[in-house]
Amino acid sequence: MEKFIYDVIVGLLVAFLTLVAKWQWPLIKSLLTEESRRQAKQINGAWDVTEDFTDATQDTFTMELNCKGGRVTGTHTCLAGPDQGQTFDIEGTYKDQILSFTWMPKNRAALESGTVTAKLTHDRQLEGHGLYIEPSDGKVYTSNFIAKKTP
Repeated sequence: MEKFIYDVIVGLLVAFLTLVAKWQWPLIKSLLTEESRRQAKQINGAWDVTEDFTDATQDTFTMELNCKGGRVTGTHTCLAGPDQGQTFDIEGTYKDQILSFTWMPKNRAALESGTVTAKLTHDRQLEGHGLYIEPSDGKVYTSNFIAKKTP
């Protein structure tokens, strides 16, 4: 009998919480959406990027990011360095001021790709590190990544 009473109380509590959540869903949803919009505003837009690679080369890029619901897409185009003129697709995530993305050339035939993880350290600046596959030898190397949001 005790177990039956306990089960009834738990059932009533779950039903009550479900009703409250359903009643307050617009408020809960707006808070989640507001946070998503705030984070997207931090990362959306154009960025000037410098990436220093293990082999002592340095590439500069322009990067265009679009964030919706924490999902990031975009492109970056090499302005100077060994990949000058190439455009790369970006896909990743942004949450709690951490941007993680993979990049690969629009020409998927090239064996060149990588990943970057960076933290928004100051207003309008990302700092982090990357891993990339060097097409000449197929090995994985590291890089230092800095991006500044363009005004």
